[in-house]
Amino acid sequence: MLNTFIELDNVIDASKTLRNIVPTFEYLVSTIEQTYHHRFNLTMFQQILHLVPSFFIYQYKKKENDYELMIDIPKDFDERAKLDKNEFSKIQNKYDPIISAMTTQMKEKRITIFKSSLYEIVKEFHTKFLKDNHYKEFDPFIEKTWHHSFELNSVDNIPLYKIEEKPTVTNKFQECIKENDFKNQLLDKVKEDENFINLYD
Repeated sequence: MLNTFIELDNVIDASKTLRNIVPTFEYLVSTIEQTYHHRFNLTMFQQILHLVPSFFIYQYKKKENDYELMIDIPKDFDERAKLDKNEFSKIQNKYDPIISAMTTQMKEKRITIFKSSLYEIVKEFHTKFLKDNHYKEFDPFIEKTWHHSFELNSVDNIPLYKIEEKPTVTNKFQECIKENDFKNQLLDKVKEDENFINLYD
């Protein structure tokens, strides 16, 4: 997961400095797979967001008859990381991406914070493992390792951060049709009333 995060950061950063394009989800998937030969999908992105929700911003942008997912790095990710959940939820959907390339210091800071978040969630699974198996207290931070019986591969999947669903053009089109049908029904009703009145003229 750490490698996936670093690769995602690098590709988004390069899209601005080398290609001068807005990174779409499709672009990120293909570039990560072509450059690093690693898989990247929406589930992985949601897992990364669960660990560091303030590190990325996203929005759906209309394109012809569809919507595409745009993913970027907020220019104020540093400030966002300091906010509590309530404060963060107020600005969560604010799409204000970085314009220039990230500095080496910024990249290293993001990696350090991500590592810390990843460590904390694995530590939760480790603590549960010790408790379920009735092992004595074991602090991986002090011991500089996990318990010898704890297998990292057995750790449950990282929860998915819930992102809004992709809008569908079809639904809006259907609403338009329904609205027109309703208008047509009203017109038919008016015509019927007029015909009824004309019978008594």
